[in-house]
Amino acid sequence: CKAMASKCQPLNSTNCIREEDQSARSRTVYLDVLLEYIGIGPFQVFLFVISCVGYFAFSAEIMLYIFLSDKLSSVWTLSVYQYAILPASSGLMNIAGSYSVAVISDRLGRKWPFIVCGGLIAVFGLGSAFAPSFWVFLGLRSFVSFSIGGVLPCLFPQMLEFLPVRNRGRAMTFVTFCGALGACFCGGIAWWCIPTFEEGWRYLTIACALPNFLPVCLRMFLPFETPRFLLAKGKQDQLKRALQAMMYCNRKKFQDDFGIEFDNVCIVDSTVERDPDCEPLIKKELTNVPMQRNILIRLCMLCCSLTLLCRKPHTVKTILLTVISGCLAVGFWGSGLFIIQYFTSIQVDPYFTLFTAYLAELPGIALVTIIIEWPRVGRLNTIRLFSLIAALSLIIFAFTNFNHIVASVFIIFAYFGMVPLYAVLFTYVPESYPTSIRSVATAYSILVTCIPTVCTPFISGYLSDSTAPWVYPFVWGLVFAIMFLASLFLKYETLNRNLDS
Repeated sequence: CKAMASKCQPLNSTNCIREEDQSARSRTVYLDVLLEYIGIGPFQVFLFVISCVGYFAFSAEIMLYIFLSDKLSSVWTLSVYQYAILPASSGLMNIAGSYSVAVISDRLGRKWPFIVCGGLIAVFGLGSAFAPSFWVFLGLRSFVSFSIGGVLPCLFPQMLEFLPVRNRGRAMTFVTFCGALGACFCGGIAWWCIPTFEEGWRYLTIACALPNFLPVCLRMFLPFETPRFLLAKGKQDQLKRALQAMMYCNRKKFQDDFGIEFDNVCIVDSTVERDPDCEPLIKKELTNVPMQRNILIRLCMLCCSLTLLCRKPHTVKTILLTVISGCLAVGFWGSGLFIIQYFTSIQVDPYFTLFTAYLAELPGIALVTIIIEWPRVGRLNTIRLFSLIAALSLIIFAFTNFNHIVASVFIIFAYFGMVPLYAVLFTYVPESYPTSIRSVATAYSILVTCIPTVCTPFISGYLSDSTAPWVYPFVWGLVFAIMFLASLFLKYETLNRNLDS
């Protein structure tokens, strides 16, 4: 393949479109060049709407547990340890959903896993609002958590694989900005409903479930998979149809701009040098294998997918991202899960203070959206900066909670630093791994953020009952300090890098 490819001569100064032997295909075009040529237009705006509305709805569902902790404990007479079963079981279901759906997504595509999981979130989330007991509520929320774990590894790669290289980080962080809006939506409804109505927690649950129907309906209008997924699977015909639809929406005329018909090009990955007439490297089917053995081989492939993340050159990067993602989850959920009871114990208005803290996420993510594309900052320095802000804010908050105003200010700064870290990680992780394992890598990152939710609720409940008020925020501040130290050893910067297929 390399020998045949060496015959290609540059057609233009950018070496983006190559001319080949007349007996072969007439042109070879890099996918990254086509995505840059298509640019940002109405198609990408529609994609933004799907992703932003989706993450808005999913984030509102995720934040629900924080606002229900005090109310459900009083309605069903639960101790902090009994209530901790709810987020712990949800963490286990998130793990199961993120990994199983991600493996399916890397093999079958992003579209239908996204649609199915989004629909399940809406249906079971709505049903949980009418649960007659805690255990029925727990069962219904388990299905919601499984689906949330499954939909996130589809949402971010789906968005990423449609976008050109430039401003990719800003687009991804803008999606997370909408997730912060979802958290604010949940906080605002909780601030209004729970103190006002006797059954206010049910109205809050309904309000958080209804928005999940919208991204499912919108995704149905996009009939094709992502270009990078189709390229990685060697589906040239479907890839061309998808790119032609994108060019039509953005009013791009390929033949007029390049002087050749789009049907006469072969699209390749810019990181792979091979001739377009060669068989795609990943296009192999188990057609000659008996059915029982076919299933066994595929099950083994599913179980071994995570081992690909630990192979060179990803080994050190995966280990460090495991520590960083784990610390982020432990710090965020540990400090937030019983924050309502903690605020009540230090005589601070819990719902209003937490609502304002969630509002502080918005300028934090806005700042991330700006600096994440700066050449001297990028993804890694952004992670270091905001983890340091979260660590210092929680530690200072631990020793100033005797003053209500000062304590409220520093808890707001803590959320200003914590939540934007999710935006950076959900941008950095998919960019760091090739297309064939991108959803698995994203799912692994989500899996790592879910594992601590199994044990963190019980630790958080124990610390919230501590007689020393400074212990609860101080411990979680130390966790973010560990995250900051781990980020110093992460060296692979993805700013302005082409995605690897």
